Amino acid sequence: MVSITTRIYWRIFLLLTILGKAIFSVGLAHTDNVQIEKESLGGEQTNTDAATSLKNLGLVYFNQEEYDKALPLFEKALQIRQKLLGDEHPEVATSLNNLANVYY
Repeated sequence: MVSITTRIYWRIFLLLTILGKAIFSVGLAHTDNVQIEKESLGGEQTNTDAATSLKNLGLVYFNQEEYDKALPLFEKALQIRQKLLGDEHPEVATSLNNLANVYY
């Protein structure tokens, strides 16, 4: 289940992307969210909400053409999803697609 905070951030991100205004403050909000989740899990990100937050922050950086910042976030999201969901899950495919877009 996706947390309400993550859904709100995602909707804000989509709106800003549609308007072409993905700004740094959204990235900061996701950074704070990822850090809070990481601390609450004892330093380890082991749930799909954490993977979603990492992906969302990666998308902010990707849309700002900061690919070197997006890449490790997409890689970590993929790692978490593979561990929790298995290689055949659609969210793992989405993570692989995000990585492919960075390299493209």
